Parts: sequence; C-alpha cells; structure tokens
Amino acid sequence: MDSDQELCKQSPCFQLTLEPSPDATALARAYYRRGSAVSYEIKRPETVREEAKARVLLAGGDPECWRLVLSESELQFGQYQGQTFKWLLSHDVGHACGVLMSHQKEREAGDTSQSPLAVNKDALASYAQLFPELTQVIQWRRMCEGTLSVRGKDQTLVGFGVFADLTFQDLYESTSSDCRIYLKWLKSQNVKGGTLIHTLQVYVLGRDNEVPAAGPSTALPAQQIAPQPPSSAASAGPSSEVSDDLLLAATVEVNTQLSVARPPVPAVHPADDGPGLPHTPPLSTGAQLLPEGWRQTLPEEQQDWVGQALFTRGTDKQPVLTSELRLWWVPPGAWPLYTETPSAHVFFQCRFFLWAPYQMWACRLTCPNCGCKLTGAGLYKTVRRVLDLDSWYFMGTECLECGSCKRKYAAWAQDILEQLDMAHKQLFPAVLTYKWSCDKMVIGMLKWRTLSSLHDTLEGQHTEEWMLRSVKYLSVLDELQVPGVAQQQVSLPPMHPVPSVPSLISLYVRKGLNQLEETKARATSIFGDILKMDSTKKMTKLAGDAAWFTNVGNEHRQVLMSVLTDSEGDGLLPMATGLVQRYRDAGKAPPRVLYVTRDCCATVGQSKVAAMFGEWQQLVVRLDVWHLMQRFTRGFTADSHQLYGLFMTRLSIAIFEWDSSDLHRLEEAKQSEEGRDAHVQLTSKELSSHCRRRTRGALETERLIQEVLDSFWVATDAMGIPLIDRAKMEEVWSTQRRHLQCIQDPPGVELYAKTGEVTMGGVMLPVFRCARGTTSLESFHRHMCRFLPCTFANALNFQVYLLEGLVRWNENCARAALKDNPKTLLCGNSTQLQNDIIQLSQEVFGLTLIENYTQLSKYTGELIGLEYLYSQRGAVLPQDVGRDPDASNGTDSLEEELEDEEQLDEGCMEDMHGIKLLTNLSPLRPAQPVPQPAAVPTQPQPPLTVPLPEEASGQAATHKGPLAQTLYIIVTQAPAASSSTKTASAVTYAPVVTYAPVVAYAPVVNYAPVVPSAPASTSAPAPAPASASASASASAPASAPAPAVPRSTAWQRKVREEQLQQAREKGFYIKSRKRCQHFLCKRCGQPKTKQYGHSRYRAEHFCSRAEGRSVEDWLAEKKDKDVKQTQTKTAQAATPQRAQQPVLPPAPQSPRQTESQQGQK
Repeated sequence: MDSDQELCKQSPCFQLTLEPSPDATALARAYYRRGSAVSYEIKRPETVREEAKARVLLAGGDPECWRLVLSESELQFGQYQGQTFKWLLSHDVGHACGVLMSHQKEREAGDTSQSPLAVNKDALASYAQLFPELTQVIQWRRMCEGTLSVRGKDQTLVGFGVFADLTFQDLYESTSSDCRIYLKWLKSQNVKGGTLIHTLQVYVLGRDNEVPAAGPSTALPAQQIAPQPPSSAASAGPSSEVSDDLLLAATVEVNTQLSVARPPVPAVHPADDGPGLPHTPPLSTGAQLLPEGWRQTLPEEQQDWVGQALFTRGTDKQPVLTSELRLWWVPPGAWPLYTETPSAHVFFQCRFFLWAPYQMWACRLTCPNCGCKLTGAGLYKTVRRVLDLDSWYFMGTECLECGSCKRKYAAWAQDILEQLDMAHKQLFPAVLTYKWSCDKMVIGMLKWRTLSSLHDTLEGQHTEEWMLRSVKYLSVLDELQVPGVAQQQVSLPPMHPVPSVPSLISLYVRKGLNQLEETKARATSIFGDILKMDSTKKMTKLAGDAAWFTNVGNEHRQVLMSVLTDSEGDGLLPMATGLVQRYRDAGKAPPRVLYVTRDCCATVGQSKVAAMFGEWQQLVVRLDVWHLMQRFTRGFTADSHQLYGLFMTRLSIAIFEWDSSDLHRLEEAKQSEEGRDAHVQLTSKELSSHCRRRTRGALETERLIQEVLDSFWVATDAMGIPLIDRAKMEEVWSTQRRHLQCIQDPPGVELYAKTGEVTMGGVMLPVFRCARGTTSLESFHRHMCRFLPCTFANALNFQVYLLEGLVRWNENCARAALKDNPKTLLCGNSTQLQNDIIQLSQEVFGLTLIENYTQLSKYTGELIGLEYLYSQRGAVLPQDVGRDPDASNGTDSLEEELEDEEQLDEGCMEDMHGIKLLTNLSPLRPAQPVPQPAAVPTQPQPPLTVPLPEEASGQAATHKGPLAQTLYIIVTQAPAASSSTKTASAVTYAPVVTYAPVVAYAPVVNYAPVVPSAPASTSAPAPAPASASASASASAPASAPAPAVPRSTAWQRKVREEQLQQAREKGFYIKSRKRCQHFLCKRCGQPKTKQYGHSRYRAEHFCSRAEGRSVEDWLAEKKDKDVKQTQTKTAQAATPQRAQQPVLPPAPQSPRQTESQQGQK
C-alpha cells in the first residue's frame, strides 16, 4: 500500500483543482437534501484511529505508519462525514482548504478545545501538512483575505521583468523612482490570479494595509515610575530578598521607560533631502574612509571592516589606500565572547580581494588602444560581488590611465590581464561578465557536472552557510537574553541569490573565450601514425535536422579534428587540406594507415578519401571491419532474431584469427591459476586484452564467409522464422565481396601496442591496445554529449563546449597512454601551465619535473566544429563578446535572452540523439551582407522527389543540404524557370539580413525577390547577384508571399501596438509576448502536413524530404507489409501447434581446434 497521495489536479498544467469532483458533488447534494433527518454519530478519536489501522492492514499496508493511518481516518463533520482524509483531498480540495483555514483561525484565537471534532480537525491539518501545494494554497487565501501577514513573502524573488533579481521586500522598500513608478502601476492593474505578478500585487497591497505597531507613549504616568513602598513581606528578612536577575530586569525596564518618556529629538535632514524621505543613519568609522563609489556598491555589513583594513588617514586627514598591500583580506569576524548585544554585521562579513598589479608588482602595462604606458589613476569606482563555492566575496581593483589618449581602464579588464606573465595572471581568481562575477573554481566544476546539479549544489551550500552564520548570531542573542526583558528587534542580512543557470553558462563561455587561442592551439597540436575517420549525427540538431560530426582520431584514441558538415562525407576537402598542412609545417612524417567507414575504394581510379589526402602518397586506406559486418545485417529478417549473435560470431571468426603464441600463453596462465584438472574457458575480455588478432587474407575470408552463409541459409528460430532473407543477403554479399581486400591488415604496420603487464597464475601476460578500425571514435561519439552541460545551446556556447571537451578528451587519452610513467601523476588540464613548469624546471634544476602530454605549438588556423560549418555556408561565427567586463557590448542583452529562454533544459546528457542548437543555421549571416529592401514573408518549400545518386562503396549515401548536386541544381534553377514563365520582368534573389529573436549572435538571412528597375528580356532570366550565388548553398530561394492576415488578427496587433506605445510614453513596463512555432517536423523543419510531404500511419511518422521518396510509395509499402503479416498470422493459426526447435548450424570451433584441423590437412 502506497502512502503517497495524488491530489486532485487538472492537466496539462498539473495545478490543483479546487472544484469538487462529480462524486463529491453528488454526496454534497444528498447531504443537503436529507438535511437533519439523518443524524451521524460522532466517534471518539481512539475509535477513528483503530478503524483506520484496520483499513490499512486490510489493504496490505503497515498499520504502524502514521501517514497511512491518517490517510484512512474518517471525517466526523460536514457534508462528507464518513469519508476518509485521502478521499477528501482527492475529490474536493477547495472544501478542505476552507475547513483548515477556519480551524487555523480558531486555534490562533486561543481555542484549545480537545473535543472529538477538534481532534479530528487537528488530524486533518496534520495530514494536509504532508502536501506543500495545499499548504501554499491555504496561506495564499489567508494573505488575500488579510488574516495572515504577507511578511512571510519578504525574501521571495520577483522572478520576472527588470526587477527579477530583487526580493519582494527590497522592491517594496526601495526609494528608487523606477521602483516607485512600477509599484504604483502594479497596484492599479487587474491581473490574473495565480500568476507571479498577482503574488507580487497581493504582497504590495498587504504591506500597504499593515497598521504600524503603536509605539510606547511619550508621557509616562507618574504612578508607573514612582518608587513603591516596601511591603511587609519584602522586609521580613533575608529569605525574602529579590534575586539579582529580577533587579536587573526591573532596572532595564525602568531605564527603557524613562528614555521613552523623554521628548524625541527632531531629526535634522540634509538641505537636499525632500520631505518624507527617511533619515540616513550616520556612517561608521570605517565606512567614512571608503570612496563614494565603494560605499554605494558594498553592502552595509562589509563597509566598516573593509574601510578600516584597506584605508588610513593621510597627513591632510583624507582617506588614502594603505601601503601594506596584499591580494586577500580576511574580515576580523565575531568575538569569542559578548557581554552586550552585537550587530549582525560581524557575523556576515565576507573576504575581500584587491587586484592592483601596477601598485603591487610595478608591472609595465601598455594601453590597448595606442600602445603607450599606463599609469595609476586611483581606485576603480565600483566593487564586484564574486560567487564562491559556499558564499560570496568582494573584489576591488585599481584604475589605470593612458597619458597619451587619456583613456582609463580597470585592471581586471581582459586586455590588461593578458599583458601579465603566467605566474601573475593565474593569481586573478575570477571570471567577470557585465552582470556577474564568478570564481574560477566554480567555473571549473562545470566541466564535470551538469548545469542543474551545479546550480542546486551551489544553492544548497550557500543556504547552509547563511543558516550557519544565522545560528551563530542567534545563539549569541539567546545567551544574552535576560528573563523578563523583551528582546529588541534584530534583522539578519538577506541571503544573496545564486545566479541562474543561463548566467552560469555566460560565465563559463566567457572563460572559454578568454582562453580560446590556447584551446585551439592544443586541439591542433595532435598527430598520429594510424588515423581513423568517422561521422555521426547523434550529437547535434540544427534547425530541426541533425548535422553530421566528422572526427579524425589517432592510434592513442586522441582526436585530431572535429568538424560539422551538412551531410556525411561531403565538403571534407578543406579539413583534409588542413591536416596535411599541419603535418607539413610541424615536420612530422605522414601517417601510414587511414581507417574509414565509407569511400574506401572505387571501381575506377582513386577512391574519394585517397584523393582528399592526395599529398600523402604512401597512405593506405582501409575499411573498418565492424562497419562491414553491420552491412550484412541488412539481409536479416529482424535484428532481434535468436540467431543474430551466433551469425555475427561466426562472421568475426571468418575474418580474424588469433595469434597462436599469445593464445597459448593465456591458456597456460589460466590453467595455472584454476588448476591443472580444471576446464579452462577464456572470456572475450581476456582474449581482447592479452591476445592479438590478424586478418586471414581476402581469399580465405571470402571462402569462410561463403561457408557461414551456406550454413545459415535455412537456419530458423524456435518459431520457424528464418534469420536470412536470401534475396537481400545475396545482394549484400555481391556488393560487399569486393571490400574484403579493404579490411585486410596493411603489411608492415604494427597495429598493437603494449600498454602494460599483468600476472596470472605466475605467468606474465602483456596487455595490448589495438589501433585497428574506428572503435575509438565510436567511444568518442558516446562521450561527446557529456562535453555539454545542457541539451540546448546557441552557436557560440556550443563551440566553446566542444573545444573544451575535445581538449580534455585528448589530455585524458594521452595520460592513459603514458600511465606507466611515474612523472604523469598530475591531472591538470592547462597545457600552458605544464609547459611553463617544464621550462622553468629545466632552467632552475636542469631536469623535467612532470611529463607533458601534448607538445603545444601555435594554432594552425584550421577551422574546428561550428566554424567549419559556417565557412561552408559563407558565414562567420562571431566570437567576440567584449573584452571589458564593465562595458555591456551586447552581453547584457544576451544574458537576459538566455534567462528568458523557457525551453532551456538543464538536465540530461544521456540523450544520445543530440544537443539542439538554438541558433537557426539555415541560412546563416553572410560575411558581408548587402543592404536590401525589407524581406517579404515566405512559405516553406514543398518537398522534392528526385532520384539519389548511387554510392561507389555499395552503402546507401545520405545526401542532404546544398552539397548534394542533384538537389542543388533543381532547387536553384526552379525559381528562375518559374519566374521566366510567369512574369515579363526578371526577378533576382538577394540576401536580406533580419534578426531572429532566438539567435543570440548570428542574424538570419532570408531571400526576398528584388525587382530590378530596368525590365529584362523574357527569354533569358537575369543573372543572380554575387552575394546570392555565394550563399545559395545555405538556403533555397523563397516561394510565393504569405497570404493576407485576417482582419481580427490585424486588429489585435494594432491594439497591442497602441498599448505598447502608451506604456512607453508613461514609463510603464509591459513584457513582450513570445512567438512559438508548433507542429514542425524535426527532420526537415517544415509543417507536418500533407502539403509538405508528411504523413502518418499508425504510430509511425513519415517525412518525404528526409526519406527521399513519395508519401504514396511509403503508404503502399506499409499497407502491403500489414497484409503480409496478417496472412502469416492466419497461416500460423491454421497449422497445428507443435514444439519446434531452432535449426542451428554447426557449432563454431575454438581457435585451437581450427588450427589443429588445418595442421592435419
């Protein structure tokens, strides 16, 4: 029996339904219809409890579980008498809320009755507390009706609009004119109940309706302060003396009353203060020493100690910065013992970091603008709050000025930090953006955690630290509390909220962009002797379609290059040229072997892959064996067949043979470990780790595969279903027969590397790592999704995640390859630091302290990741978001867009089908856009049905995007032909730059028809401009203009524009609406309608543009398949049922038996 309660909710919003269910309505009507004709006996609490336990036991639950007992307790009052608590919360939540609100007010008024009805209501209240949603509804109702104070919402964040980061209390008590105007507007609005703005409105109105507590009277009656004569009991003797605590309490009370009785001293306001403004309290001694800008940005609890620690009085009595400078300043903190009530400020003080490289180390710094020397110009005007692991700390810096151009710079600007040497640069602890500052340790945790888990961890640690400081302060107040004396009101500094997930993303991206050049240099410093190339579309989704990731790796599992393309195998020539150039510039010997998954050979001439790497004349191109074996599965009737694994095992034995010496050594070690009389059974893991394999040769492999096929032609499972579809398998075998030479091991190339040794049964066994095939890249493909901390990213964030993950993968693989070296115990990921340590250790000690995994060289200029895809489409990936963190440069609007993006998923990197880019890359922004008239709205193009070219390797090719020549010619020529037949004037298509709201950095290019001024001949269409032809591969021309907008829609838009205009004139804030697109195909990006080539049969969706065939053919195929399945089931039902055993081929022989038989022959 489950103790969890399912409250009555409505879908799809999953909100509480306060209206009664039909069953509850029927019971209520029956109750009021019979009136008082039927009396219900009120049971005692013990009886109710015992009956509830009996019901729990009958349902199979634990009668000792108080939650289950409460859920089965009966109601003893009202229209639902006799029903259980669980039934009430499942059928009428609104009635339960009303009953509990009334009961709470009775208890708060002082009603302590323990009657059976009151006890029953108390039990219902205890059960309702198990559901936070119900408790919030009750509190909300009471706040709305004014019976509960709204001060419980003081620390609630606004959560929307320009004041999203403020709490309700901060917004209400703020003296800013913007806040006052917003609150005045908010109180006059008619908002929808249950929304965030409604919650804020109720809070504001509740604060306005609060009656200020009556202060003590200014005139104290004489009888209250006149000394009383001692009573007889008081003068009876020493036994009746008043205690010291009582005397102290009376003295404090009298002093308090006398101080209240004095006439109040009027507050003197400054001359510039207007009437009604609160009087500013006098500054503390330390706060008076702070610069004006620091006093405005430092919290009140930090000002006193920072001013006393960092500043002193000069000879002219003016505050000056202390001469004893250091980086970190620690607050004095709380005293171990207090005799009077302390201020809460000392318990909530944080560290302070002072960054002054010019004053501390006399670093020579130059102006980024003109190159002249920078000199000190005092302290920078503001102080930053920096996010740490469990709290915050504050950071100040110096200001630098150029004597030539008179420009001023903060010392924490990126252009200044990059001028420092590595030792001093690493002392700067934070990453700064326009809105946030974050410690590097927090940013480093993003490499190993997801965004949501890191945010939850930080929020939990900050909350725990704030509560710990609060407990320390409150415990001191508790120790100083005197019995009989009212405790004075104290206030705790509020906990500053942790930045949101999008803000953490912007901080991580900023750090990656600061190290972008070094990261690219590390990525292009990898080489190898045996290369592998493979493509996958499991990683990224672009504009509704999956983009292809093509990766090139080496024998150490490192990745030399990773690029995105529109389709598999197309457009890789620039990547291959860059790799050849990298080897040539570094003086490395060309690789000897390249394993691929397609295009390994050609019927005539050179293969496509060999032609791309034409400069490497000695390169041997080989096909991955696993991909060849997977091609045989196309001839199977089902992948879940019982004989699937057995066939693949026999196929592997037909291709490979184990090394006899390695196999004999492993059998000997296994026999020695398990005993001479034991039966030795070698596992696949032991074989792959300690034994080497080699291919058998093309002729021998062909013969053995033919034998495997002959033995499986008629093999069936227990149901009589054959494994092989003979027609399909014969077609596959005839095509793949010529690739048997492509899978053979290249002569003279050692494919196995010894990585270590283990001892088994007293025998030393080597551990091998195989470099054959593209298996290491398959592992890299599975780990690529873990590089990204979220499932949605824009183009720039995605590029930074990819580069960081690529470098970490290469470092880990290099470390694993050198794990036997004792110098490789360090696990850092900064290659620049490693190179500096190696260089300095060689200069100082003459030896190398650590092993460098990657020999860092200069960035070769190769395009990586999204840069490659952008270049293919004639666009540039913007990578500059500003060098100065104190200047917005558009970064503030970017962070707000990320915070408002509701589709951001902070979870789940287990989805191997991709990271969806928020930026629409089809089409992209051109490198130099040509100004054109406004774009005309367009409709999506209908699907095209064209024959696809055949692929030489025999594997079906997937042609997508503008690089598929057949589709490209049809798409680019169709608009010209239609325009020449329909109109007399030629229409050309030029790119028009428009900015989409979801694209953070790259504007979208739409193609609008531009009619030339002079009419062109109807016989020959006018040629398209150069800009249009250059970007024609990125997007197809637009189709006919959109239909007219309905009158009601146009009227609503007009009213909306007028409201926005009036709001702007009055200074009000109105949140803009979001425009969402629904029912779009994820494969082609077009609407899921028949007009655009989409259909649905049973639970399967079909896209003609992605599949490359018509809807009619697909539907006919599905219906024929259903007819055949129906006929098969009918035939099986007609035949008598009998137990059938699978017809198995001969059992596979072990490698030792095969070798012995060959020796006998």
